[in-house]
Amino acid sequence: MTGRFLTSRLTVPVGPSRGKLVRQDTVNLTISSLRLSDEGNYSCYVKSDAEYNKDTVQLKIIGKNQSFINFLIDGGSTVIEVNEGAPSVKWAVGYAAAPTPTFEWFAPDGTKIKNNSKYHITTNSMQTVLVISSVTPVDAGTYFLIGKAESKEKIQNLTLLVK
Repeated sequence: MTGRFLTSRLTVPVGPSRGKLVRQDTVNLTISSLRLSDEGNYSCYVKSDAEYNKDTVQLKIIGKNQSFINFLIDGGSTVIEVNEGAPSVKWAVGYAAAPTPTFEWFAPDGTKIKNNSKYHITTNSMQTVLVISSVTPVDAGTYFLIGKAESKEKIQNLTLLVK
């Protein structure tokens, strides 16, 4: 069995203008003949004369008929605070799962969120994203993301504060 996984895109600013994007690449790691002992964290380091950047991914090996799901909140915070009238607010939740999961987003009142003029949900092979448009105080509260991968289910609470 061969495992191949993608790390995040890594950037390294160089020279006196450190904020300038010089190069951004995607890095892949391929491990041939996977064994249980290969499970763990793998880090990729990119270095320039000015700085370095690091990204770490976790390799989890599962057997047939096993499932798992893990979430990673973009920015690390489960609470977002915005001013009333903000054009939008976005939660991006990365995931690792096997098999391919399904997701459902729920509003603070418990209703399932569907794409409409207020809410927009997108999901790809790396993350699920909820965008709330035209933020008002009525939008404040705790939203719920439920991810399911066969027998495994994960619930993530995400709180929106509106000032």
